[in-house]
Amino acid sequence: MHHRHNMASLLSVVLLPIFVLLLTGCASSIPDAKPFGAATITIRDATRQHFRETIAVAKGVHQVISEIQIAGPDDKGREMQTAKYEEATSYLTELENVRLVALNGLVDYSRALVNTAEAGREKVQQIKATAEAAGTLISKVGEEIPAVTGAAAPLVAEGLQLFRDAAQRALVAYRINRTNKDLLEKLNANAVAVDQVAEALAKDLTKLSDVLTTLEEAAAVQIRYAPSPRALREAMGALVERRKALAKQRKGAGTQSATAAQPATEPDLAEIVNVESQIAIVEMNLAPYVEQEADTRRSIQLAAQAVLSTRDSIAAWRKAHEDLRLAIIENSRLSTEELLAAAEQVKADAERFRAFRDKVRDVR
Repeated sequence: MHHRHNMASLLSVVLLPIFVLLLTGCASSIPDAKPFGAATITIRDATRQHFRETIAVAKGVHQVISEIQIAGPDDKGREMQTAKYEEATSYLTELENVRLVALNGLVDYSRALVNTAEAGREKVQQIKATAEAAGTLISKVGEEIPAVTGAAAPLVAEGLQLFRDAAQRALVAYRINRTNKDLLEKLNANAVAVDQVAEALAKDLTKLSDVLTTLEEAAAVQIRYAPSPRALREAMGALVERRKALAKQRKGAGTQSATAAQPATEPDLAEIVNVESQIAIVEMNLAPYVEQEADTRRSIQLAAQAVLSTRDSIAAWRKAHEDLRLAIIENSRLSTEELLAAAEQVKADAERFRAFRDKVRDVR
């Protein structure tokens, strides 16, 4: 009897911790990483859409600018504006493939990472797949970066170097732990490597937003100072001055008539009517140019806003990426609310940009 009591005590001492461990193991939830993968796809798709629209805007502006022949004392200023425009357009178009390859790579990597999270404690094959996706992302970004030649605009060369340096840092981080037997260390190394590319993309998007602002100003100046609208604005200026002179003359005549024996001569009513008529004609002829400038500005502003939304979503992605890495290691819950909100903002800004572009196309 005493022997059975001791055995029961021994079993309770041995089995209780195991039972508790099993309970806690069951309680530890596998992180739900599907929203992370879905948000990454939303960011990629929306960004790809607004990149297409932005390039279309740039090409449209290029066509308008190429048709404008500006001459006069401000030739150097116009040349500077044209140079700014060309550099901005080059930065937009020549790095397009690098950006899209990076975004596609983030989608593939996030898909592998979601599979790793869903595998629970059986992560060996999934971590290998994640490592492969990270390696593919790094190599494809590196391959997509064209060689910088002497003919490249300084801004373009700077942007390409940004991605080249990031790819090199990512490759070093990736190779150091490629043969590491510790799966969690390998997972950490993959995360560090991919984050280098994501960080470079965020920096590039900040620069791209600044470039679009420069493009907006350059395009507006070119449109405003084209020969036809410039001549119309000069004519409008002269007519407005004449209107002011006539109004002053009429006011003076009214004042003098009340005090002087000989009333002052009032301006000819026909001339007043003629000036107002000419102002109306000039305004009508100037309106399409004013609208063109406003539409161009608004299009580029919406493009820049969409780019900034993508940049902010990449920042949210990097944070969620780090949280997911920890969630996989600890089998803990993952919060993706911030990332999902950022992804939806990119989508909304891209759609708003497209809607405005469609409206402009319909009107014209």
